[in-house]
Amino acid sequence: MAGGQSRAARPVAVRPILAVCASALLWLTPWARAEPASERFPLPDASRPGRPIDRLAEKAAASGDSYPAEAAAEELHASLRSLGEAFRSGDIGAAAILADELLGRPPGRPGREPTVVGLERWKAQAAELPALDRDRFLAQIGHTVSKFDRIRVAEFHITEVAVGTADSGQQAKTQVHFELTGPTSSDGRAQMVGDWSMAWAKSGGSWEVREWHWDRTAWASAEQALFADITEEALGKNASYRQQLLPGVDEWRSSTDAALGIDVFGHHGVSVGDVDGDGDADLYISQPSGLPNRLLRNDGDLQFTDVTDVSGTGALDSTSMSVIADVDNDGDQDLVLVGASTPMLFRNDGTGRYQIAPGAFRFAGPSRAQLTSAAMADYDRDGNLDLYVCAYRHQGAGSAHGPPAPYHDANNGPANTLFRNRGDGTFEDVTQTSGVDHNNRRFSFAASWGDFDSDGWPDLYVANDFGRNNLYRNQGDGTFSDVAASAGVEDIGAGMSVAWLDHDLDGRLDLYVGNMWSSAGQRITGEPAFAPAGGAGLLASYRRHAKGNSLFRGVTGGSFEDVSELSGTAAGRWAWSSDALDLNGDGYDEIYIANGYITNSDTQDL
Repeated sequence: MAGGQSRAARPVAVRPILAVCASALLWLTPWARAEPASERFPLPDASRPGRPIDRLAEKAAASGDSYPAEAAAEELHASLRSLGEAFRSGDIGAAAILADELLGRPPGRPGREPTVVGLERWKAQAAELPALDRDRFLAQIGHTVSKFDRIRVAEFHITEVAVGTADSGQQAKTQVHFELTGPTSSDGRAQMVGDWSMAWAKSGGSWEVREWHWDRTAWASAEQALFADITEEALGKNASYRQQLLPGVDEWRSSTDAALGIDVFGHHGVSVGDVDGDGDADLYISQPSGLPNRLLRNDGDLQFTDVTDVSGTGALDSTSMSVIADVDNDGDQDLVLVGASTPMLFRNDGTGRYQIAPGAFRFAGPSRAQLTSAAMADYDRDGNLDLYVCAYRHQGAGSAHGPPAPYHDANNGPANTLFRNRGDGTFEDVTQTSGVDHNNRRFSFAASWGDFDSDGWPDLYVANDFGRNNLYRNQGDGTFSDVAASAGVEDIGAGMSVAWLDHDLDGRLDLYVGNMWSSAGQRITGEPAFAPAGGAGLLASYRRHAKGNSLFRGVTGGSFEDVSELSGTAAGRWAWSSDALDLNGDGYDEIYIANGYITNSDTQDL
């Protein structure tokens, strides 16, 4: 319903959503530009047979681009898959890719690390010893992996490749990131990760490993599984769980009207808060357009009851996330939804029943931005929670509404918005007057408040895709200044998430930023042929886009140092979201990362 009236008996449609959301990463939409239609929509080349998609596929093939080493990398990946089969079978020596004259260095002497969250951990660096022959090397590797009862997962990702020729034929050197996981003999779990240096030679049309060095190895084991999936137990009694939450995004996209615009990426979050004041944490689950959001009440015994209808919170608007907080200072938890184009406020009547507050958020000017997330804090310390909303792309065509440009440092996206809480149930747009409109066109995915300089005023960090991030320092007078560059946290990359923590317990806030880790991106940007016209600085920016997550340690003076590689927190895979929490009560925060992408049998890149 758009008129602001609440009906608890059925879901609420706050605003019709008619625009189809475009891909947040692939940017598949044909953007309107000031150019002839013949250039925007070229006619098929009649001189070439086949479909246009087939000609595009030719360019995607490893042998069809400007990076000759990629063709070799594709062949080497196939060889590594056979090595993975050997690891999983328990007979590494059976791998046909291991040359008879193989020389290798096993991991060095392991050093035990502190136990974390019930995990026993060890680390080992490269051995400072002469290389072993094939038999002795494989015996050492067999001993190294003997902690597994069997290896279920063996994944290998080539992050660097160099190809050359010699009298004997084609040769290659690779850096390989590996991950091995499986059960242990005591019904426990174990995982081993690290990096290999490998030298290859092509013999008879096939690649063989001639040198295999274990450069860095880390492993962890637990006597039993530390977490149990209780989703079915906790939610399974609700019809909405079986009928709405279990089906995947693909199913809903294929079975609902395309006008709903359900996004293939499923960017929808879950919030936790005590909505009925009984002391238990309840769940609010955001959903795509046309599917009602769900409020699940915690019954106190690991059981949740769907109270969406009685609570009046089943908005049908596409909702990327929600914030559960006491917005009006009446002692109960209200609900702020981040809709496709505007935030929405649902006020709690004190019993867990909600009513929409129409007109609670008003933009200072026209806004057709796709909103992605929000974060609340009392930035001006007037006793009222304020709201910062991130925007990712424009919801309309036009020459100014194109894809991120330039790719590595885009600043042509829609503006994020800072809403100041007036204390009367409404919020005013203070983006311009507060100073957060500086560097404010950066395709933002997430933001988080934290007092990094310990002056008592909440500061704001914004994670942006396709370029630099923002750190807005609160100047204590209602205004902000972007100090990301001087603080050392611009972190050029594919920013997806941000979490504040004190990882070393030194009393200063640190930053963990979720980006994306891509082995293919690391390989290609490391090739000599990859030389952008902008020189070394631009090349470093492109390489940074593929390097993964960042951990910035707060240091004296309000600046940060990058400890991502030193701390081992960079390779978080294709990371979407991250957070920090103390899982085992030892005072130190662990980092949890939600990652992944399209699920299929090919694990080469992600």
